Amino acid sequence: MKIELSVSKEQLEKAIKLIYLGNWVVNSIRGREEMPTIEEYDEISNLFLKLAYENGLQELVSFDKKNNMYFPSDELADDSEILDYLDDFVDDVFWEELSMRLAERDTEEKLGKGNSAAFPTEKEVELLIDNQAKYIKEFGKNGVKNLRIVNEEE
Repeated sequence: MKIELSVSKEQLEKAIKLIYLGNWVVNSIRGREEMPTIEEYDEISNLFLKLAYENGLQELVSFDKKNNMYFPSDELADDSEILDYLDDFVDDVFWEELSMRLAERDTEEKLGKGNSAAFPTEKEVELLIDNQAKYIKEFGKNGVKNLRIVNEEE
């Protein structure tokens, strides 16, 4: 398939940043034996990095002649705009996940684990939402300051 694009250099730069961010979300936690990189996303990223390199964005792309591969440059990886987006993303996921896991724990403690069928009841959902709201409020006010392990074994 051949796709023709008519974009400005600035639009191509934004597209490269978007592709970098997307591939980061997919593959940044991978690359180990137990969780290998998803090659298809690297290949797609490589296609667009090549396009950027060939269209004057060499500051964002490094080319490995030996392997005929294109990679995000250090400048792209260290771009303050990208780093800000990644920080915002990681921060939001952290608080959302922490509040939800604690809310699920509290809900299970109150109602019993596996108490319902495949779908939670309206009461269970309301309790879960209330529990999560409690944690969101607490973390918004105090961050992790009040989190403690209360049953620490030595």
